[in-house]
Amino acid sequence: SVSNKRYISMDLNKKTTREYVNDLNNKNGYGMMSGSLSYQKNFKKPDKSLTFSYSIDHNPSSGDFNNVIDPVLDYLEYKQKSHNKANGTEHTIQADYYDPISKKHQFETGVKYILRQNYSDTDVHKWDESNKIWVRDNSKINDLDYNQHILGAYLGYVFKYKKLSLKGGARMEYTYNDGVSKSEQKEIEFDNRQFDLVPYVNLSYMFKGAHIVTLSYTQRLSRPGIWYL
Repeated sequence: SVSNKRYISMDLNKKTTREYVNDLNNKNGYGMMSGSLSYQKNFKKPDKSLTFSYSIDHNPSSGDFNNVIDPVLDYLEYKQKSHNKANGTEHTIQADYYDPISKKHQFETGVKYILRQNYSDTDVHKWDESNKIWVRDNSKINDLDYNQHILGAYLGYVFKYKKLSLKGGARMEYTYNDGVSKSEQKEIEFDNRQFDLVPYVNLSYMFKGAHIVTLSYTQRLSRPGIWYL
């Protein structure tokens, strides 16, 4: 994106006291890559299964920002350019087990591990008019390395009777966050831990004509990515 703005300051007599033109030129790039691999073992009992899966999501991004202040009246010239590179990668390993104990009773359980690796690096340069060179400005550096380790497990039970189906269970998630915030002054390490227990209930009934009415309750956990941090 490109923008060109002129700023004018006036006194009470409407005489211009300060004036400059600000040119902004920004370029952003985004990418996405994902892949998955799974293996399922079936048993002699119908519908009984054990599944192992792995998936990866990779989301790189970059941005170039150029800011030029061109003085017209009583203002200093200023030029700055910066390049930002951010990256978010998520690895997921999961195992799921499903066992139909009988036509009415079914059992399901599983475990999951998620590793989220995020980082953001920025280079900022200012124009040195006296030496006619670009000089790195470390005072404006604010980089971040941020990792999330998520361990989850769920246990569920399904009861089916004629056209009625009832499903209930709970999901446990333990999260460990660790990161490093980097600036010119120092590097600040931080970490925190979270534990969440989320119940879920699903009730459904099938009417004539394959119409299904479902009533369910659960909760979702949302974790910020590198673009929010």
